[in-house]
Amino acid sequence: MDAVNKFMMPSDFKTSTIEWFSQFNQSHPLMKISETYGQISIDNLFPSARIISETPVVNKNDFESYMRVSLQNHIAFNYTFNAACFGNKEFEKKTYRQVVDFFKYLESIGVDSITVTNPAVVEMIKTNCSALKVKASVILAINTPTKAKYMEKLGVDRMVLYEGINRYFQVIENIHKNVNCELELIVNTLCLKDCPFSSQHYNSLAHSKEYENFQDYYSRLCMFQKMDPVEFIKINWIRPEDIPLYNQVGIHNFKVRGRT
Repeated sequence: MDAVNKFMMPSDFKTSTIEWFSQFNQSHPLMKISETYGQISIDNLFPSARIISETPVVNKNDFESYMRVSLQNHIAFNYTFNAACFGNKEFEKKTYRQVVDFFKYLESIGVDSITVTNPAVVEMIKTNCSALKVKASVILAINTPTKAKYMEKLGVDRMVLYEGINRYFQVIENIHKNVNCELELIVNTLCLKDCPFSSQHYNSLAHSKEYENFQDYYSRLCMFQKMDPVEFIKINWIRPEDIPLYNQVGIHNFKVRGRT
């Protein structure tokens, strides 16, 4: 029997979208939208890898309503807690307690997993919230079996592999053979191939909430590079017709990137 390919979709937090996804799943037995992802944007104490102003406007009540419909339609939710930097606040006693309480809240309303970039946060989840799964963010740049094994040993249940290896099938297969956890690839990455600015960009976004008129310098820098058609075509996106090639090296989880 052919394996099912699972797709992770950005959430618009509309219950009508979840209902449409459910109908899609019923009519496509070998292709399943298994998960949506995102985060609360109103009164959110914790940053993510995106500028809040560019994400759907969602408060706790909206989120809880969305979660109820998601659970009814058997579509999991992944909460993105994936800022590249927390300014070391994750090691302060007060913030630690706030983070753990927030994770327990997410667990209580049926969130399936949390995307993280921080090893300390992985330990917080595994120590305090046994029902929550952990997904390692693409920001961690997992691109070798060694890195993957470290993250699995820490307790990661699924990891999004570094976009830079999307077209290196032997590397992907070697990682798959060396870990037991699930692997996932982003199909529509927009980052430059081997982008030299990605670390600085992710750190910049992590602190964007601290500034009222934040200017995303790195997005503009990236955009100017991609005005060269050669740079654009080199980006590591995955063609739909190539999905079977990824199945052959052990990949059945695919993430559609985007928040807007």
